[in-house]
Amino acid sequence: MLNENSNLADKVAFIFKTFEIDKLEMMQMFAGQDSDLKNKVINTYDDLIHYCYQVAGTVGCMIFPILSKNNNLSSIRNKVIDIGIAMQLTNILRDIHEDAIRNRVFIPDQLLVLFKVNKEELKGRKTKRNLKKLIAFLSKKALFFYESELEVIQTVDSFSAKFSLKLAIAT
Repeated sequence: MLNENSNLADKVAFIFKTFEIDKLEMMQMFAGQDSDLKNKVINTYDDLIHYCYQVAGTVGCMIFPILSKNNNLSSIRNKVIDIGIAMQLTNILRDIHEDAIRNRVFIPDQLLVLFKVNKEELKGRKTKRNLKKLIAFLSKKALFFYESELEVIQTVDSFSAKFSLKLAIAT
Protein backbone atom coordinates (compact mmCIF):
# COMPACT_ATOMS: atom_id res chain seq x y z
CA MET A 1 0.00 0.00 0.00
CA LEU A 2 1.24 3.48 -0.86
CA ASN A 3 1.55 6.27 1.65
CA GLU A 4 3.06 9.74 1.73
CA ASN A 5 6.48 8.25 2.52
CA SER A 6 6.49 5.93 -0.51
CA ASN A 7 9.39 6.59 -2.86
CA LEU A 8 9.01 7.31 -6.56
CA ALA A 9 9.89 3.74 -7.58
CA ASP A 10 7.12 2.36 -5.35
CA LYS A 11 4.63 4.82 -6.80
CA VAL A 12 5.54 3.95 -10.38
CA ALA A 13 5.37 0.21 -9.59
CA PHE A 14 1.90 0.74 -8.06
CA ILE A 15 0.66 2.47 -11.22
CA PHE A 16 1.98 -0.32 -13.46
CA LYS A 17 0.38 -2.97 -11.23
CA THR A 18 -2.97 -1.16 -11.01
CA PHE A 19 -3.39 -0.13 -14.65
CA GLU A 20 -2.56 -1.93 -17.88
CA ILE A 21 0.31 0.27 -19.04
CA ASP A 22 2.66 -1.02 -21.70
CA LYS A 23 6.25 -0.82 -20.46
CA LEU A 24 7.43 -0.48 -24.06
CA GLU A 25 5.66 2.90 -24.22
CA MET A 26 7.70 4.04 -21.23
CA MET A 27 10.90 2.83 -22.88
CA GLN A 28 10.01 4.82 -26.01
CA MET A 29 9.33 7.89 -23.85
CA PHE A 30 12.77 7.50 -22.26
CA ALA A 31 14.32 7.22 -25.75
CA GLY A 32 12.69 10.53 -26.70
CA GLN A 33 13.95 12.18 -23.53
CA ASP A 34 17.42 10.78 -24.23
CA SER A 35 17.40 12.36 -27.69
CA ASP A 36 16.48 15.67 -26.01
CA LEU A 37 19.35 15.36 -23.56
CA LYS A 38 21.76 14.57 -26.39
CA ASN A 39 20.38 17.45 -28.48
CA LYS A 40 19.82 15.04 -31.36
CA VAL A 41 19.25 16.75 -34.71
CA ILE A 42 15.89 16.03 -36.34
CA ASN A 43 16.65 15.51 -40.02
CA THR A 44 13.34 14.60 -41.68
CA TYR A 45 9.63 15.11 -41.20
CA ASP A 46 9.34 11.40 -40.35
CA ASP A 47 12.02 11.87 -37.66
CA LEU A 48 9.95 14.74 -36.25
CA ILE A 49 6.78 12.65 -36.10
CA HIS A 50 8.69 9.80 -34.45
CA TYR A 51 10.15 12.21 -31.90
CA CYS A 52 6.65 13.59 -31.19
CA TYR A 53 5.40 10.02 -30.70
CA GLN A 54 8.24 9.29 -28.30
CA VAL A 55 7.83 12.35 -26.09
CA ALA A 56 4.06 12.83 -26.24
CA GLY A 57 2.25 9.97 -27.99
CA THR A 58 3.69 7.53 -25.47
CA VAL A 59 2.45 9.68 -22.60
CA GLY A 60 -1.06 9.55 -24.04
CA CYS A 61 -0.84 5.75 -24.29
CA MET A 62 0.26 5.52 -20.67
CA ILE A 63 -2.38 7.94 -19.38
CA PHE A 64 -5.30 6.50 -21.36
CA PRO A 65 -5.73 3.37 -19.19
CA ILE A 66 -5.84 5.63 -16.12
CA LEU A 67 -8.47 7.93 -17.64
CA SER A 68 -10.69 5.25 -19.12
CA LYS A 69 -12.27 2.33 -17.32
CA ASN A 70 -12.97 0.86 -20.76
CA ASN A 71 -9.22 0.32 -20.98
CA ASN A 72 -9.52 -0.60 -24.65
CA LEU A 73 -6.38 1.22 -25.78
CA SER A 74 -5.64 -1.24 -28.59
CA SER A 75 -8.69 -0.14 -30.56
CA ILE A 76 -7.87 3.57 -30.28
CA ARG A 77 -4.09 3.57 -29.75
CA ASN A 78 -3.25 5.26 -33.06
CA LYS A 79 -5.73 8.05 -32.38
CA VAL A 80 -4.31 8.58 -28.87
CA ILE A 81 -0.85 8.79 -30.43
CA ASP A 82 -2.16 11.27 -33.01
CA ILE A 83 -3.33 13.58 -30.21
CA GLY A 84 0.08 13.35 -28.53
CA ILE A 85 1.79 14.17 -31.82
CA ALA A 86 -0.55 17.13 -32.38
CA MET A 87 0.11 18.48 -28.91
CA GLN A 88 3.89 18.14 -29.28
CA LEU A 89 3.86 19.82 -32.70
CA THR A 90 1.89 22.65 -31.12
CA ASN A 91 4.49 22.97 -28.36
CA ILE A 92 7.30 23.00 -30.92
CA LEU A 93 5.58 25.73 -32.95
CA ARG A 94 4.84 27.78 -29.84
CA ASP A 95 8.46 27.63 -28.68
CA ILE A 96 10.40 27.92 -31.97
CA HIS A 97 12.07 31.21 -31.03
CA GLU A 98 12.86 30.35 -27.40
CA ASP A 99 14.17 26.89 -28.33
CA ALA A 100 16.38 28.30 -31.10
CA ILE A 101 17.92 30.80 -28.70
CA ARG A 102 18.84 27.80 -26.53
CA ASN A 103 20.29 26.08 -29.64
CA ARG A 104 17.44 23.56 -29.74
CA VAL A 105 15.82 23.20 -33.15
CA PHE A 106 12.96 20.75 -33.50
CA ILE A 107 12.14 21.75 -37.07
CA PRO A 108 13.62 19.09 -39.37
CA ASP A 109 16.61 20.12 -41.46
CA GLN A 110 14.74 18.74 -44.49
CA LEU A 111 11.93 21.29 -43.98
CA LEU A 112 14.32 24.15 -43.27
CA VAL A 113 15.99 23.47 -46.64
CA LEU A 114 12.66 22.96 -48.44
CA PHE A 115 11.25 26.26 -47.10
CA LYS A 116 14.61 28.06 -47.43
CA VAL A 117 14.79 28.97 -43.74
CA ASN A 118 18.13 29.42 -42.00
CA LYS A 119 18.37 28.20 -38.39
CA GLU A 120 19.53 31.67 -37.40
CA GLU A 121 16.20 33.09 -38.62
CA LEU A 122 14.47 31.08 -35.90
CA LYS A 123 16.27 33.23 -33.32
CA GLY A 124 15.17 36.51 -34.88
CA ARG A 125 12.37 38.73 -33.66
CA LYS A 126 10.81 39.17 -37.09
CA THR A 127 9.18 36.24 -38.81
CA LYS A 128 10.12 36.24 -42.48
CA ARG A 129 7.82 35.02 -45.25
CA ASN A 130 9.45 31.60 -45.70
CA LEU A 131 9.37 30.91 -41.97
CA LYS A 132 5.68 31.85 -41.91
CA LYS A 133 5.07 29.32 -44.69
CA LEU A 134 6.95 26.64 -42.76
CA ILE A 135 4.96 27.39 -39.61
CA ALA A 136 1.70 27.25 -41.60
CA PHE A 137 2.76 23.89 -43.07
CA LEU A 138 3.46 22.38 -39.64
CA SER A 139 0.30 23.96 -38.21
CA LYS A 140 -1.78 22.17 -40.85
CA LYS A 141 -0.04 18.92 -39.96
CA ALA A 142 -0.86 19.48 -36.27
CA LEU A 143 -4.51 20.21 -37.12
CA PHE A 144 -4.65 16.95 -39.06
CA PHE A 145 -3.45 15.01 -36.01
CA TYR A 146 -5.96 16.85 -33.78
CA GLU A 147 -8.80 15.36 -35.88
CA SER A 148 -8.72 12.30 -33.58
CA GLU A 149 -9.66 14.41 -30.55
CA LEU A 150 -13.40 13.77 -30.47
CA GLU A 151 -13.08 10.01 -30.92
CA VAL A 152 -10.48 9.77 -28.13
CA ILE A 153 -12.52 11.91 -25.73
CA GLN A 154 -15.67 9.87 -26.42
CA THR A 155 -13.92 6.70 -25.25
CA VAL A 156 -13.25 8.20 -21.82
CA ASP A 157 -16.16 7.40 -19.53
CA SER A 158 -15.94 9.74 -16.53
CA PHE A 159 -17.01 13.37 -16.87
CA SER A 160 -14.03 14.68 -14.89
CA ALA A 161 -11.57 12.66 -16.97
CA LYS A 162 -13.20 13.91 -20.20
CA PHE A 163 -13.05 17.48 -18.92
CA SER A 164 -9.38 17.10 -17.93
CA LEU A 165 -8.51 15.60 -21.30
CA LYS A 166 -10.35 18.33 -23.20
CA LEU A 167 -8.55 20.95 -21.14
CA ALA A 168 -5.14 19.36 -21.74
CA ILE A 169 -5.74 19.17 -25.48
CA ALA A 170 -7.03 22.74 -25.66
CA THR A 171 -4.02 24.27 -23.92
